[in-house]
Formats: sequence, C-alpha cells, structure tokens
Amino acid sequence: MAHKVILAIGTNINHHENMRHAKKMLGDILDNEICSDFLWTDPIGMDSGKFLNAVIRAETELDIHELENELKNIEQTCGRKREESMRMIIKMDIDILAYDNMKMHIDDWNREYIRKLMGETDIHP
Repeated sequence: MAHKVILAIGTNINHHENMRHAKKMLGDILDNEICSDFLWTDPIGMDSGKFLNAVIRAETELDIHELENELKNIEQTCGRKREESMRMIIKMDIDILAYDNMKMHIDDWNREYIRKLMGETDIHP
C-alpha cells in the first residue's frame, strides 16, 4: 500500500550539491514526488550560515520505521555527522512532516518558510 508523505529537506553547506544528491537518493525510495522550489532561510535556533530548504510530497511503500531509517541513511550518505551537527554544520536534514494522516514535527508546520514552500506547490497533508 502506498503511503502519502511530506518531507522537509535542508542543508547549510555545499547547498546545491547536497540538495541534488539527497533528491536523487530520495527518488530511489519515493514515488510520484513533487518538490517545491528551493528557498533560502536564516537558521532557526542556531548560529550558522543560511539554509537551503525544500518540501517534497510523495508516496512510498515503506512503513514509517523503514522510511525513518532510509532518511537517516540518506542524511549520512550526504555526509551528515553528529560531531559536525554539534558544530552547526548540517550537510543534510530530512524531516517527515506528514505520514498518511499523521502530522509530525508540529513546530515546523508553523514556520513561515514551510507554509510558503507548501503553498507554492499546493502541497497539503
């Protein structure tokens, strides 16, 4: 059964290269992807350079735990390391905003850039 998902992806270093790499790998686990435009944002709650962000609506056959594991693997393949994250270097961050009818990362739903990206591409849970 296909599950509907909404993902938020972002990076604050090697922006376009990391986004391209992540989107390519996401294409291996997602179907019918619709990706918003990329949007530059200031960091929230951290001292770092700007982030490049996007929102993706798609379908997947993976259950939520399998999806979470795959997303962590993609983050790591893009070079995300815990010690760098502690130094505010985020090579790739992928969050599940929605899985079927379940909203996740509730605080993110209220962020202006998330609402803007979803609105631009008519992405809804």
